[in-house]
Amino acid sequence: MVTTVRSIMAATARLYGIRDFVPYKRDDHTSRARQLAMYLAREITGQSYPQLGAVFHRHHSTIMLGCDNVAYRLEREPILRMARNAIRREVGGRRRLTLRRIPPADERL
Repeated sequence: MVTTVRSIMAATARLYGIRDFVPYKRDDHTSRARQLAMYLAREITGQSYPQLGAVFHRHHSTIMLGCDNVAYRLEREPILRMARNAIRREVGGRRRLTLRRIPPADERL
């Protein structure tokens, strides 16, 4: 089963009790839910920031900021971690493993 950004958005909206991610709604509750959806979409699907920006109707730098914000908050907010885990279970997403070339020590300088 392929997890899509739309399925992550739908699961997040259900968990937060939001009807839809209205593109320009900026209240705190909707913004936090949208940022969590952005973070999970990046983590699970591995799509680029510009690709996610097109889906969320945001500039790619806004997606980057939202993902960084959620990563910071995940370390400090147990409720957010529980929400993340619940959405992951619902969409069946596992963290996508990316294989990167590790440069030799002499290239790391």
